Amino acid sequence: ARPLCSTLSMVAAARLLPCRLAVASNGIPTAHAKLVAIVLHAHPMMGGCADGHVERQLAQSAAERGVPAFRLAFRGTTVGGQQSAGTRSGDLSEAVEDVVACLGDVVEKQQKVVLMGYSFGSMTALHLLATMQEERIVGCLLVAPPLSMLPEVTRTDEARQRYALVKSMATVVGDHDDLVLGPYRGDVSRYDEQLRTTLGLPEEKHLKTTLRGVNHFFSNGVEELDSVARELLNCVL
Repeated sequence: ARPLCSTLSMVAAARLLPCRLAVASNGIPTAHAKLVAIVLHAHPMMGGCADGHVERQLAQSAAERGVPAFRLAFRGTTVGGQQSAGTRSGDLSEAVEDVVACLGDVVEKQQKVVLMGYSFGSMTALHLLATMQEERIVGCLLVAPPLSMLPEVTRTDEARQRYALVKSMATVVGDHDDLVLGPYRGDVSRYDEQLRTTLGLPEEKHLKTTLRGVNHFFSNGVEELDSVARELLNCVL
């Protein structure tokens, strides 16, 4: 059975930021869960929203593993038919502010957090980890992260030191992802090398998966994200 979903509204910095909550299948009340997931959606200016099929798959995978999952609507976008306040943009700093608001408003202080970001959402997750020290974040799943578009602040030694504080990270890319692999002429090994340089993580802390025949938009293969998400959650639970 699919996890039950409900739309929550939170007011942070005088702005309405709705979340879609996938309730954990183990029946534990969300406020009592030890671990929660926050799903970060694709680029707001490119049609990305928290109701996308990739974002829904990630939330469902977490909830079925017993982890409540919040699909956050970045400013100016919608989730569950509810509009988030503000003007949509592709500003990573603004997106990070939205995630911080979510951490402060819907996540309990004692709860640990896994970030699950898709495309722009994965860039947002890395930007947050690189620029803030948030001890509650113990895991991070990066789906189709476009490394060539990351700002310099995510590539520094200080950023790598902060990435190392996360208990486990996972990266997923499709071998037909022209947006992500284009700068590397479609060569997954070159992309992986850049990934190692950017994150600076030892192999045991970084789960890497390449999906065959999958493009950036997951026209097919979205269900394959389930096993990756579950493996990451198993590492941090």
